[in-house]
Amino acid sequence: MANLIYRVLETAQTWQDSAGDHTMTLDFLDSDAGRQGATWDRTAADGSRWFRWRFWCEFDSTTPPVLGEQVRVYLKTSDDNTVWDNDDTTGDTAVSVEDKLRNLQLLGVLQVDQATADIVMSVSGDVEITSRYVAPVVWNATADRLDTTTNSSGFSLTPVPDEIQ
Repeated sequence: MANLIYRVLETAQTWQDSAGDHTMTLDFLDSDAGRQGATWDRTAADGSRWFRWRFWCEFDSTTPPVLGEQVRVYLKTSDDNTVWDNDDTTGDTAVSVEDKLRNLQLLGVLQVDQATADIVMSVSGDVEITSRYVAPVVWNATADRLDTTTNSSGFSLTPVPDEIQ
């Protein structure tokens, strides 16, 4: 009989304003603006190449989001921490222009499914990552800014290594 292969979730790496493992300042992220998170060196952590990603956010209460508006989530990678998928600097910083997203890997799109502010909206998926250095990038393509409350939005990568039983 063949061995079964299970998916086992390990400890997530999180990016938030101040409560995560890595910093990504998403509070006050304006419309038509982007932010990338701090770099995670995967060599120091795990050997998995598969990850479960999740992005969550709240919109500011001053202007509720509109149904169908989008927040796009990307992954920026490097094998040597020198040459990256775009030339915006590394670390928790603003995306200089939307064109800098062209060579990044699109993970997914959060579509506003409720025209209400101050509720958590989330999107997730699986991704294979073979590069040593990674950083999430978020582009707010809505007409509304994200919530001004610290740590109300964030991103996580959860290693999902295969385990043979």
